[in-house]
Amino acid sequence: MKPMRHFSKACVDAENMLATSTVATAFMSRRALEQAVHWVYSHDSYLEAPYRATLSSLVWDEGFLKTSLILSYIAS
Repeated sequence: MKPMRHFSKACVDAENMLATSTVATAFMSRRALEQAVHWVYSHDSYLEAPYRATLSSLVWDEGFLKTSLILSYIAS
């Protein structure tokens, strides 16, 4: 099972819309980001979603920020 398959189609769909409509691309890109962030929360046992599961509250959650900093350090 490819781990990114849960949101990769949304990413490809957004990219494919770029030449057609930048506004549609923006909406579809946000949807892909939402799916990716929800995927991270559902697959990382250390992360606990905040009470309000909006995109903003999810990405600015202290646990998510720490996890993303660690992952960016490992990737570099």
